[in-house]
Amino acid sequence: MKRTNAIQRLLIAPLWASAFVLASLIVVQFAKRPAAFADEAIQGRDGFSFATVRNGLIAAVPAMPDCLWVLDNRTEMLYIYNIEDAGSMRLQIRYRENIATLFRQARGR
Repeated sequence: MKRTNAIQRLLIAPLWASAFVLASLIVVQFAKRPAAFADEAIQGRDGFSFATVRNGLIAAVPAMPDCLWVLDNRTEMLYIYNIEDAGSMRLQIRYRENIATLFRQARGR
């Protein structure tokens, strides 16, 4: 009986070691991932800022799978676009508002 337990312990030790190695590899891989999706999603150029957003939930825009938010710094306008029909691949404007107006409305609440 003692010999059987010793053999079992001897066979189980490599399994535990490999489990720890796999767990540490998983942790290392997750550590390499970017901290937030927004780091890659936000771009800016020539007075415009672009952000891709999931479920643009604001009062004027019902839930949509993906939206493109465009901030025009020159005219101080916010535009929200989405693709309603994936087959057509055409952007459709869903919302447009002056940024100053949005801030005034937010302050009033």
